[in-house]
Amino acid sequence: MSLDSCEVTHGRFTFSSTLDPTRVAQVCIGNESLMPVVLETGELVVQVDHSGQRVSGGPLNDRLYEFLQRKERIENEQWELDRKCMEMLHSGKSPEEINREIAPKAKKLAKKLEDLETKFIKDNYDNALGPGCFMWLFRQYPFPVMTNQIERIVKDAPPQFLHDPYVSHYLRVARQGR
Repeated sequence: MSLDSCEVTHGRFTFSSTLDPTRVAQVCIGNESLMPVVLETGELVVQVDHSGQRVSGGPLNDRLYEFLQRKERIENEQWELDRKCMEMLHSGKSPEEINREIAPKAKKLAKKLEDLETKFIKDNYDNALGPGCFMWLFRQYPFPVMTNQIERIVKDAPPQFLHDPYVSHYLRVARQGR
């Protein structure tokens, strides 16, 4: 669903709105999602360049992009582990040897990433980041499913989080599919 649009001229744009409540949205180019942004009160700065993408200028955007940086560091470690696995394979190591060395590290990184995501959503139950991050993380599945991570997230979630339209729809469909 598109909230609004604007034209970028010479790398700059101005956008203003009165939006209540604060919500998480996506900056898109055409139909391609580029980056998340929290539409919150204040002047926001959207940076898209060769060094990366970032939104700053509001407390929720600052919190979101700190989380995304930590998430990206863990994902980079996972990528390095995949690269090491390929190097080991090309150097003639057996799949069993590779698995013995790589699997425990991969499992540890996957848990670290899942714990980071879960904690971030729980820490933000009471604002737009909780449901927004829930939506962003779990829409990756082709259809709603209940995972152990999702169960942990919703187990002690307050009604405000559970009644968010996206979260409640996701949970209803995922539970029906069991």
